[in-house]
Amino acid sequence: MRYLVSVLIIGSLLIIACHHVSETRDKITKSHMEQGTIHVIKKLHKAMNEHNLDAMLDCVDSGYISEQPFHPERNFSGREQMKKNWTWILENYPDFSSNLNRYSLSNDTIWAEWHWTGTNKDSSHFNMLGVTIFKVEEGRITNGRLFMESVE
Repeated sequence: MRYLVSVLIIGSLLIIACHHVSETRDKITKSHMEQGTIHVIKKLHKAMNEHNLDAMLDCVDSGYISEQPFHPERNFSGREQMKKNWTWILENYPDFSSNLNRYSLSNDTIWAEWHWTGTNKDSSHFNMLGVTIFKVEEGRITNGRLFMESVE
C-alpha cells in the first residue's frame, strides 16, 4: 500500500512539475517574442529620427502589407512602396521628427501612438498624430494598420 501511495504522490508531483515547466517555458517564449516586438518598434523609431531609410526598411518584411482603413486608396504591399513613401517624406521634410508617445503589446502585435512633425521646404508644416498596429514575425513587421491623421 505504501508503495502505491508513494507512486501516486511521485506521479502527481511529476505532473505538477511538468505543468509548471510548460507554463514557465510559455512565459519565457512570450516574453522573448514581446522583447523582439519592442526592439523592432524602437529600432523603427530611431531610424525615423535618424532619417535612416535603410534601417527603416530593415524593420519590415519584404512582403509587408500596409493598410490605412481611413484612406483605403493608400493601401499597398511590399517594401518598395514603403521606400518610395518615406523617401518622399524625408526629402520634402528635412527636419522630420517622430515621437513614440506610448505603445502596448499583445503577443506579436504592437499598438503604437505616434506624433510626426516636420517643415517642408516651402515652409508648410507636417503634423500627424495617430496609432499604428503592427504585427511582427521573426523580428520584422509583416503587417501594418495605420490610423495617422493631420492635426488641425
